[in-house]
Amino acid sequence: MKNHTSLLLVTASVAILFSSCKKDDTTQPPAVNPSELITTVQLLITDSATNSTIGAFSWKDIDGDGGNNPVIDTVVLQPTSTYKVSVLILDETKSPVDTVSNEVMEENLQHLLLHSFNQGSSLQFTSTDQDDNGGALGLEGILNTGGPTSGSYTLELRHYDSAADKVSGTPFETDIQVSFPVKVN
Repeated sequence: MKNHTSLLLVTASVAILFSSCKKDDTTQPPAVNPSELITTVQLLITDSATNSTIGAFSWKDIDGDGGNNPVIDTVVLQPTSTYKVSVLILDETKSPVDTVSNEVMEENLQHLLLHSFNQGSSLQFTSTDQDDNGGALGLEGILNTGGPTSGSYTLELRHYDSAADKVSGTPFETDIQVSFPVKVN
């Protein structure tokens, strides 16, 4: 009987030892499509009539949310003109710099870059690039100016869970929304 009790105590001790040494698995699975860090949005603007570069206007927030305020260029354009616009989206915290615009193009059925202007503005943007289903993408386009005005030029990068959600317009997350001061004079 004593051997049976000893064997039972040894078995219980070994079981407790192995269960207490078990490694805690507290790791979380990676996000399905984690949000990119976006530190820089750049508008590359050329005059459609002359094909000359007007400028590269930047919105930069290198330290991200909650740190220093972003550094934002003022977009200055001529009235009654037509411009070509290309948008470059970057994560400058990585080396080499991560061109987030490339991911937006690769995942074009889940992204839409909207261009909007303050109410009463004489500016109008038309997307010239398309997603794989023929819908607007918004990384390239034509910007028309009317009469003199000033206000804001806002870019909102929307991220959809699927192509069907993009077509229906919901649900989406805003990857980034930035505003540039704009003057047409």
